[in-house]
Amino acid sequence: MSIYISPSGWRLKTANGIPYKLMEGYPKGSFEEQEARVEESYIIHSAHFWPFILESFPPTVGLIGPPPRRLPGSVAMFTRSISFEPLRSSLPADPFGQDGSAPAGTYDNFIKLNITYTSGKASDSERNEEDPITFLNVSADLSGSFHQAPMSGQSKWEKELGLFTKDEPVKEINLPVVVNQPQIEWTATLQRVDHSSFSSLLNKARGKLGKINQSVMPVLYNAYVNTVLFLGFSYSEEFSWRDGIVNGSGTATWKLLEIAIDQEGTPVTHNHVWNPEQGKFRVLLRPDGNKLYAETNLNTIFTP
Repeated sequence: MSIYISPSGWRLKTANGIPYKLMEGYPKGSFEEQEARVEESYIIHSAHFWPFILESFPPTVGLIGPPPRRLPGSVAMFTRSISFEPLRSSLPADPFGQDGSAPAGTYDNFIKLNITYTSGKASDSERNEEDPITFLNVSADLSGSFHQAPMSGQSKWEKELGLFTKDEPVKEINLPVVVNQPQIEWTATLQRVDHSSFSSLLNKARGKLGKINQSVMPVLYNAYVNTVLFLGFSYSEEFSWRDGIVNGSGTATWKLLEIAIDQEGTPVTHNHVWNPEQGKFRVLLRPDGNKLYAETNLNTIFTP
């Protein structure tokens, strides 16, 4: 391989048109059932170093930053890290263009890049840069709560073979019973959120905290109406080498709680309360006629 080949003659180019030469012996890597790791080694002209870095780790534009550069030919493997060095160890490199007055031959004109790709979320068909919802990472965790649900009135003891021939009404007043209320704790995370979008997300979150969904939530796999309570919102600011070059970014996280109870074919909602007289959940109205939780469109909390 000759280092004196003009980059204009190299056949391989990145999506943004940066020419590169793939080193002998690459790519190489390993695959597991769910994860994969691939390494490539490129030669690029030193003038293309910074454009290549920014193409590999694109800046945040608008609300969401686009994903890192993909492994050529793959839709689900993205750049994880890049290391670099002068192609010739006998010369230094000036990839940042800090010594523009150096005599010719002072620096190596070519940079060797070692690129590592790892498996990531989604193919092109799953992510739409105009729709932040497609960038959400959603996870669910089991949960539940125990609460007192005293029984009386219309409740009955079920008949038992050989002991009782028919159901018997509960005679005790407020028979002590503990009911488990199954729940699902949802966490939705949005990474690479532009700092300039944070205030809009926060203001929208503040206005919907403590409210329940007035419509089905596709992002939570079509959770039923009134079964999801918006618990809270968090944001962590991230600082990186991009600071001072492009807008910074951070990670936004939403916490939601879903009630997962089916009562006689009807979902129990956050506005249901245990009625001991009937031994079932019923919607409770406050003295002012309103329900316990106000309804709102929670599908909009993930966008400014």
